[in-house]
Amino acid sequence: MLAVAFWSDPFDPAIGADDEVLALLDWYHACSRADGVVSRAKVDPVVLRPWIGRICLYHREADGRFRVRLRGERVGSGEHSNDGALYIDDNRPPAYRDCQLVDFRAALAKPEPSLHRVSIRAGEDIVWYRRVLIPVALTPGPADMLLLFNPDAQPGGRAEFVRVFDRARWLAIGVAPPDSEG
Repeated sequence: MLAVAFWSDPFDPAIGADDEVLALLDWYHACSRADGVVSRAKVDPVVLRPWIGRICLYHREADGRFRVRLRGERVGSGEHSNDGALYIDDNRPPAYRDCQLVDFRAALAKPEPSLHRVSIRAGEDIVWYRRVLIPVALTPGPADMLLLFNPDAQPGGRAEFVRVFDRARWLAIGVAPPDSEG
């Protein structure tokens, strides 16, 4: 069986960001509260229009689960995507879900955006995407939501990324992918 792995590493916006990421961080700095959290009222689709198809909004509910409140149409493309998932913990395979949950929980505790490069390995192939997580609060209290921006999402997905990610999903559950590569 071929190796499969999911992991994330922080990235420095001064090195790994493009104009879109930097502009979103400028929006964050302009509207975040003194505690580093953005009020949900500031998450305005008109203002966020340049990024809207690549944005997701997650709400941490009382039981600690992250509910998908909004999913950009460019995020999660692929034959075996988790487009229908209502909660992050519904994502498959479990190794990918667990990688997400670690980052999401840590991002809620930080008073600033968290930037990651998320990598997926299936056999010898490795693909990645960048992810920005911004803490958001529905109430005047601490952050209970995350605004996710995936600057690398494209309509229909990036062909190589979708191929490797779909293959990793099959391999992670111990099943040979339909393409019979391994």
